[in-house]
Amino acid sequence: MGAIAIALAILPGLPAYAAPSDSDIASAKAALKEGRVLRQKKDLDGALAQFKAAYALVPTPITGYELGETHMELGQLLQAREVLVAVVKMPADAKDSEAHRKARADAAQRVEELDRRIPSLKVAISGLPEGAAVSVKIDGEKVKLDALVVPRKLNPGKHVIVARVSERQERREELDLKEGEQRAITIDLAESTKGPAAAPPPIAAPSTPPAPATQPASVVAAPLRPTSDVTSSGAGQRVAGATIAVAGVVVSGVGFALFTTGKGKMSDANCTGSPPTCALPSQTDDYNQGRSRALTGRWLLVAGGALAVGGVVLWAATPTATKGHAATGSLRVVASPFGAQVGGSF
Repeated sequence: MGAIAIALAILPGLPAYAAPSDSDIASAKAALKEGRVLRQKKDLDGALAQFKAAYALVPTPITGYELGETHMELGQLLQAREVLVAVVKMPADAKDSEAHRKARADAAQRVEELDRRIPSLKVAISGLPEGAAVSVKIDGEKVKLDALVVPRKLNPGKHVIVARVSERQERREELDLKEGEQRAITIDLAESTKGPAAAPPPIAAPSTPPAPATQPASVVAAPLRPTSDVTSSGAGQRVAGATIAVAGVVVSGVGFALFTTGKGKMSDANCTGSPPTCALPSQTDDYNQGRSRALTGRWLLVAGGALAVGGVVLWAATPTATKGHAATGSLRVVASPFGAQVGGSF
């Protein structure tokens, strides 16, 4: 009942049915606890959502202070100040606990700190054509021209200011505000560009789309050209081909290992149906991790097979004839996501 009395004091003028119910209070306590756990794990976005829920259910100095603190940790200083000012303005009650009184006092200190940390930006417009109307937006939010005489409070970080006279005449400025910074800029519309340059024509798509990665692909090498002697460059080409082929085998091995372990993880998740349905969130995570691992393994198999095939082609294409003898031949390679086949005459 004490918590309900506090909530009623926080919400003056509302009808009796607006008081938090027992369900609201229990839910707020659970959200508050979960938010603290998530914040300790550095999941600030998740913690913020929990504290927002707790504050919406039962707006007390404690829920408000926790929400404001999390906004501050995320760099959302304006939002933090708004919540903490509301906490400071909450009327005191004789039934307030020591934790409530401390939260209210801490909130007042945080507001003073935020007043020093929140940066500001003052924007001035020059070079405006006579009789023209200009619109100014900061981070996509339209700002009234009369309000530009006052420095605008903003969160620290990157900001975009756009001053536009027409569709073809605008000026864009980007800047990065630091905490506590007070900056003033002037946007000269006389130097504004005449709009973006025309985009280049799109590149026509090929008339014949490439075959899907899962379909076997055939590569036919040109006949091996005659040679009159074995050279040192030929020996180097054989070494390079062998190295590439070995690398392809290694990559394929890694891909096969990932593919099999991923499939095993998907099977162990015990998810059924299409799309798969899992009984527990942890099983869904296991299934998704297994699926991602299997897909990665599959593509590594493809890449490894391609490397192995390329190495064999490079090795086989090396001139091997001795002086006075010509070497001719042809080579045919068929590659698929699960292997490669080499054939031909040498």
